[in-house]
Amino acid sequence: MKHLIFLICALFACINTVKAQVTISTSDLVGTKWQLDEQYDDNSKVYYEYTDTTMIWHKSDGSTLSYPYYLSDTIPTKFDYTKVG
Repeated sequence: MKHLIFLICALFACINTVKAQVTISTSDLVGTKWQLDEQYDDNSKVYYEYTDTTMIWHKSDGSTLSYPYYLSDTIPTKFDYTKVG
């Protein structure tokens, strides 16, 4: 009986892990700010901000760097600038 309960729990855990991926769109990111957990734990002022076409990296010294980005359903082999925005 213990083996059956363990098997059911393991199967349930595997199913939940497989379904962990969510669909996200650019509109979900616009206006949000993100920080890596290491940076958050260190009380760092480094964070990432998203607009509809660029990711802005805010560095601790106050400077910023901007990078174009886009979201894709598949893993692209190279960056496709025509998909930005």
